Amino acid sequence: MRSLAWTCAFVAVVAAGGCRDGQPAEKTLGSGERDMIERRVRRYFKKVVDLPDDVTLRLVDLTPTDAPGLLQADLEIANGVGSRRVPLVISRNGRHLVQGRLADLTVDPYAAAMSQIALADRPTRGDEDAPVTVVAYVDFQCPFCARAYRTLVDSVLPSYGERVRLVVNHFPLAAVHPWAETAAIGAACVHELEPEAFWPLADRLFREQPLLDVDGVGDLLTAMAREAGVDGDLFARCVDGEAGSALVEADEEEGRRLGVRSTPTVFVNGRKLEGARPVEEFKAAIDTALWGASGTETAAFP
Repeated sequence: MRSLAWTCAFVAVVAAGGCRDGQPAEKTLGSGERDMIERRVRRYFKKVVDLPDDVTLRLVDLTPTDAPGLLQADLEIANGVGSRRVPLVISRNGRHLVQGRLADLTVDPYAAAMSQIALADRPTRGDEDAPVTVVAYVDFQCPFCARAYRTLVDSVLPSYGERVRLVVNHFPLAAVHPWAETAAIGAACVHELEPEAFWPLADRLFREQPLLDVDGVGDLLTAMAREAGVDGDLFARCVDGEAGSALVEADEEEGRRLGVRSTPTVFVNGRKLEGARPVEEFKAAIDTALWGASGTETAAFP
């Protein structure tokens, strides 16, 4: 609980700051500038947040933005067991920061979100040419994900036929769900080796979620891979090696860039919906997206 407490406190402090520096800036950062900014950020948060001694702070991916005088970065918070990243916008002179990503008001945010989502070679149900794409970031141990998954698969998709497709991406919350990452890696490997076997596996993982533990989920994954005709040696190499982890990490990194912080997080043609929404809310978002995809909606950008 303490780790959650200091994380929440940390995010609250970041959100409280903020100011923009309008000075023009070069597109590259010198090592001196980078070191100065990281030193100031670490020093600031170590003083205003009561962090445990084993927590480290590291500024990663510090780069200039298109806005003069502003940089973007992720502050990585780690404690040797897990880590998370907080997106920041920082003034180039190292004086001000605000949590979040810089938004370009001339760009459609839904289109921008969809442009960051890799759809190829992902678990997909529905017509790939469907005008609406629903992308769900899920954790197989999350009860709210199980509810949202059943709503989407059982109630939403059948209502729209070829007009909507569902894509599932992995976002295991390993810090709170001990077997979620194992399940994500196993499911990713099953999809990699036998794509059609992913959906029965996902159905069963969510259905039997309350009965599973760390050992049980591994046995279930192995058994279902075998039943689906997946080569046992190839599956074991994928799960035990780097391939399976890389597939899941790619989804996690993509999700973080999109601002995914919890599960389930669903994007309907780029519109972000968090939590296990009622079927009516999913359908309302899809109806709006269908309306926009039909060309009825007048473009408001730029």
